Amino acid sequence: MVSAARNKYSALYDGLPTTAGVVIVQIWYLDGCPERGRLPVAAKTVAMARAARSAYVAKANATTLAVIREIQHSGITTLAGVARTLEARGVKTLGGRGRWQPVQVSRLSAA
Repeated sequence: MVSAARNKYSALYDGLPTTAGVVIVQIWYLDGCPERGRLPVAAKTVAMARAARSAYVAKANATTLAVIREIQHSGITTLAGVARTLEARGVKTLGGRGRWQPVQVSRLSAA
């Protein structure tokens, strides 16, 4: 039955973007596949997405940390002061917001 289900959906994977492949895996799961969504393609897609997100976060944190260090070297040492300066410079948080909280500066500095 598993191979029949794979054959049923394998034609749908060819040439589709990764997100469409994930949707097809969800359809396969709902269609009663005995493997219950353990398709190797889905696991590979999830792993690739996690790796890409981790790389993006690491790069963004390194860039922002460099800006924080520059602000601290200019004489602004309080977390609130650094947060205000980041906002004034237009530096976005990792979540894409323009509003910085002192705790965010603290967490980035500690990392």
